[in-house]
Amino acid sequence: MQSRASNHQALGTSGVRKSIFGAPSCGKFRKNLVLAATFAGLGMAAFSQTQEVATDPVGFVKLTVPGQSDAVLAVPFYRASVHKGMIQSINGSEIVLSGSTGWAVNQLVFSAGVQNNSYAVLISSGVKEGMIAKITANSTNSITVQPKVGDDLSQILTIAANGPQSGDLVDIVPFWTPTSLITGVPNVGTQILIKPTDSPGINLSSQTTLVYNGTSWIQSASNANHYPLEFGQSFVLRNNATSPLVLAMSGGVPMNKFRTLIRTFTAANRQDVWFGYSSPIPEAVGNLGLGFSPGDQLVVYDNATVGKNKSASQTLVYNGTAWLLGGSNVNTTFFLQPGNGYVFRKNNAALTNQIITWESLPSYLD
Repeated sequence: MQSRASNHQALGTSGVRKSIFGAPSCGKFRKNLVLAATFAGLGMAAFSQTQEVATDPVGFVKLTVPGQSDAVLAVPFYRASVHKGMIQSINGSEIVLSGSTGWAVNQLVFSAGVQNNSYAVLISSGVKEGMIAKITANSTNSITVQPKVGDDLSQILTIAANGPQSGDLVDIVPFWTPTSLITGVPNVGTQILIKPTDSPGINLSSQTTLVYNGTSWIQSASNANHYPLEFGQSFVLRNNATSPLVLAMSGGVPMNKFRTLIRTFTAANRQDVWFGYSSPIPEAVGNLGLGFSPGDQLVVYDNATVGKNKSASQTLVYNGTAWLLGGSNVNTTFFLQPGNGYVFRKNNAALTNQIITWESLPSYLD
């Protein structure tokens, strides 16, 4: 497996420092990783792991949403993995895992009042590293999955096809939900606004609204405490109270590539994609592999300012080789912040129903 050892000392931006000390690694079994990051403004982040083989580091990000304000957020972590394994074989949409899992039939499928988590498989090695697919059924040693539109299980290695110990690795992880993400008591009337992922155009209206009523999260009149929040998708957290809302995000630090699909729906039109980059530390925009054609934009919102339905505070433009802000190259000086969400605005698509795979290795895994 490819090694990703890191030994960086400083991250060159005002108010931001990072250190990684001796991080030998191999696939999902990286160990002795210690990483800490603090940054000025609303948030702070840190994670650490020592002497824990096959256990991912745990991360923490703290953010404050002002009263009567919106914040564009995204979760940079995973919830704790419930199973790590290797793929024995793939049959259509069924992934058979090597060895014993101890699962009951459909243990990984949401059942209201019985099993309140929805689960996904994360491909954590190989060509499709970073791919995430929802689990729709499971047996005692297999899962049936539903990849996102435009994705599939091709090119994934298996023991059956590629030999002993040659199968790609997987993690089984729960989706984030309102109650698992916001573990404290939010202000009454707090909303989570989710944008559509299958609608053409820009400046899209919210498709889903979840509201905290004082005891539960609801969607219309239905309980939404366990509503699954999509991996890698940003959302708007609206604080309708006058007092600030403090949000602490905590979870497993991604030890794999970030991977998502950029979809367009109509030719010659721009397309908004609401996303969050899965990293617990600030990441330079020029190191992410983001930007596919001249005129692509990165829309940024200032979560520290007061107000709802805020306009963008900054708009970066990709010129084909670099990201520009006000005409200046900001490839190495503009950083995506952990916990913040962004909008990638794809410039006029050349084709209808175009799908671009965006994958990127976070800097702490270089």
